[in-house]
Amino acid sequence: MPRAYHPVVERSLSLNEEARQAIAQGVITCVGPRANVDVIEQLIERTTGHMSPKGAYKQFNLAPCTLPPSYTEPAIKLVGTMSVLKGEAIYHKLSNAMHCVLMGVSLGCSLSQAKLVDTLVNTNEEQQLMPLVINKTVEQTANMLYAHIASHAREQGLRADYALDFDENAQELEPSLSDILFYLKAESTLGMAIKNSNLTSTSPGTIGIVGVYDDGKAPLRSCRLCKFSHSCSIRAIGMTCHDRTPKQR
Repeated sequence: MPRAYHPVVERSLSLNEEARQAIAQGVITCVGPRANVDVIEQLIERTTGHMSPKGAYKQFNLAPCTLPPSYTEPAIKLVGTMSVLKGEAIYHKLSNAMHCVLMGVSLGCSLSQAKLVDTLVNTNEEQQLMPLVINKTVEQTANMLYAHIASHAREQGLRADYALDFDENAQELEPSLSDILFYLKAESTLGMAIKNSNLTSTSPGTIGIVGVYDDGKAPLRSCRLCKFSHSCSIRAIGMTCHDRTPKQR
């Protein structure tokens, strides 16, 4: 049977009234009791008018991999590629997943963030609010793309789990950043690239990893059936492909 090919899916993300309300609520929650709701909502409406958010994602099958002896941490391989996602956080989230979805979003701003401030900000209060508005708008667009991925998973009888996002898990995702951007074709789809070892973007955005699970299907893995069981570096550090830790005898 030919291997299923999953192309990069690009999706426009409309910041409608419901989305703007969600952004406003996020900003209000962060600001606290002193929040001026009218100022926040007006700033969001003006700011989002200069945005055309978009997202991109690509699905992969997974395989927990037995690492060469020189490695000291478990990893997940993206089947059909040379890419290996390393690190305990990634392994814990994806070791029982059927699929991994790499995703990214960009706000598609028509102006740079500095010019947005110069053009749209009228008061010191708005200037202080603007970074928070941008951050919450990125968060909302990522949630909208994740909702689409989760809906697609449900249509297949599966469950999606927002595993890791770059803003909160930068240290874990940093080693895999170039691979994630490459497979998302992020420079053309999202305006993201790595230059001088740093993530650059033409517009605010973020990337993340989503795990897709089949809760009704137990993982069919056993160390006793694996030809690498006596030389497995994952077992050597007290873990297995199919559980968190080996059973004590």
